Amino acid sequence: MKSFFISIYFVLSLFHTPILQETRKTTATFDGYVNNQFKFTNSEGNSFTFHSISDTAKNTFDLTQDKFKGVLFYISFEMIQTQDKTSPKYTIVGLKKLE
Repeated sequence: MKSFFISIYFVLSLFHTPILQETRKTTATFDGYVNNQFKFTNSEGNSFTFHSISDTAKNTFDLTQDKFKGVLFYISFEMIQTQDKTSPKYTIVGLKKLE
């Protein structure tokens, strides 16, 4: 019976597409909220687009308002990539205003 459950677990795990998640950090200036995405640019000119923001970060800074444009932030974010190699999605999990 034990080997039966192990076999079922193995077969079911073949159909599961696990998600790889990685936390990263950067410092960047907020460019705005465009098309439901949060846009930032760092000092090297690299642009970052975040698809969502955690409730904790959202409650600290409402980036849908223009008053944060041009503000420098220290950003903690998660990159979520499925194994089927679709485009990764980036979620802001922490924000700290720098001045």
